[in-house]
This record gives sequence, structure tokens and C-alpha cells, in this order.
Amino acid sequence: MGTEKLEEEIAKLFPDKVIRRMDSDSTTKPGSHEYILNAFREGLINILVGTQMIAKGLDFPNVLLVGVINPDTGIHIPDFRASERTFQLLSQVAGRTGRGDKPGMVYFQTYYPEHPAIVSAAKHDFISFVDEEIKHRQSLFFPPFCRLARIVIRSKSAESAATFSDELGEQLRLATTEIKGSGKLKILGPTEAPVFKLKEYHRFHVQLHAEKHTVLHQLIQVALGKMKPISGLEVIVDIDPYNLL
Repeated sequence: MGTEKLEEEIAKLFPDKVIRRMDSDSTTKPGSHEYILNAFREGLINILVGTQMIAKGLDFPNVLLVGVINPDTGIHIPDFRASERTFQLLSQVAGRTGRGDKPGMVYFQTYYPEHPAIVSAAKHDFISFVDEEIKHRQSLFFPPFCRLARIVIRSKSAESAATFSDELGEQLRLATTEIKGSGKLKILGPTEAPVFKLKEYHRFHVQLHAEKHTVLHQLIQVALGKMKPISGLEVIVDIDPYNLL
């Protein structure tokens, strides 16, 4: 459900309240962002509906109730940081209520009420979330228990990108036998990137996990050194990537 539809549904439930929406579509005019926030702060707006832009850094002592609709979307993003980012966002949202003298309430509408990120955020329990998340990442050999590299192969030809990616995957696995003292290694892929097509480019990716970043560099250098360049195809290497999409 988008913010516009949500605004309509809330208006049906609370016809006597002043409701405004704050998202990229409703704040296109200069000064509209500040106007909405000031009106909300002064009590001219009773219910404010918005995206993540109203979740962070705002201080409204008169806010006593915050609701988050479907936080599950962030949990299922194919990125090992998905739970962490969901917990951060929900904790920030929860911090928008009860900032004055009166206590506030927060509701999460979710299909996964037992997910650690949801449970911990609801309890404001950072320690339990970290304990659970650390165990999960360690079992799967993800940071901070490894160094991570991502290789993105992109081309306007899906066939060329797929063929190159498959060959690169083979070369990477062969290269693991040539590197001595590499320690624990893991190669995921190649496979289609979560965002497969971006600006006319078809994208595949490979993830490399190693105990040392020097091993990642050696592995990539050896494997790419055996690959033949293909016209119109790009290879992007990202060490400790922030974005895995």
C-alpha cells in the first residue's frame, strides 16, 4: 500500500481529522517540506502520513502514536544487512513518539511478528538484536567475520553478460587452488543481480567472501587475468560493497 492509498483509507476512518501526506510527490514545490512539518508541529495537522523521510531526526513532543505499515519489505531485500537496516529504521520511527512529557505508543503492522528485527525494535532491545544478528552472520560467513567483494558484470546483451559471468565463476573457483594460505573462502554465484536490468544493461554478479582482503584482491586479479575482454561489457569490482542490489 502506497502513501496516497494509505492517506485515503485513514481519511475514511478519521473524517474529522486534518490529514496530510509527506512524500516525494507531495513535496515538489519549494518550501513544501518545511510548511508541512511546521503545520504538524503547531497542531494544524492531526495525522501525518509519509515515507522514510518522516522517520528520522524529527522532534515533535506532541506525537503520541506512530504506526509503521508493512516493514517486512525491508527484511526481504537480498542483502545481509537487511535485518540491521530494518531494525535501525523501526527504532528511529519508534523514537518519534513520546518525546514530550506523555508516553507514546508504536504499532508495527507486519506479517512476521516473530522476526528478530521486529521483536527487538518493538522492545527497544539493541543488545538482543545484535546477539542474534551476530550469530546469524557468523554461521553464514558474512561480515564482520569476513571481507566481502562483489563483482558486477553488465552488458546490453543478456547473453554476453551471462556467458562471461559463468566463465568468470569457473575462473574464480580455479583461482582458489592457486592461492596459498588463503584461509576460509566462499564464492556465491554467478547469478542475476537482484536488480537485473538497469538503464538498458543486464546485470549479473558474484560475491566473494574471505578472511583477508588481500586474498580477495589476489583471487580477483588471477581470475580476471585469464578472461578475454568483450566489447560492450563492463566488469565492476567493489570491495566491502555497501549495496548488493
